Amino acid sequence: MTTTNADEQVDTGFRDEAVRTAEALASQPLGPYTDRPSRETVNALVTSLIRHGTPLTTWIAAIPQDDRSPQADNGLTDWGYLIDRGPPDGLDHDHAQWNHARGIARVIENLAEALREARPVSAG
Repeated sequence: MTTTNADEQVDTGFRDEAVRTAEALASQPLGPYTDRPSRETVNALVTSLIRHGTPLTTWIAAIPQDDRSPQADNGLTDWGYLIDRGPPDGLDHDHAQWNHARGIARVIENLAEALREARPVSAG
């Protein structure tokens, strides 16, 4: 299927909005460490981070490997590790889940930056 400039603008607009939403969500656990919310809130945040971060990984993975920055490749690796492993087991599950949320948030920030850098510069 051939896309038109209007189709590309819609796709780009959707992607831009999705990236902004993921970044806004990612900013929540990156505040002061002592501002950790309740267990239920952290669990919901992790679920939202994964839901909103996953499209970023899809868009990064769609960039040909030779055109991807090391930051993009590292982000995909880190994402896979964090999502596959989940929070580490430990005595304080709340603490581990909060650290997990913070790690996912940092990866989302890196993926968002890599997507911005990968955007082709339009003429005009």
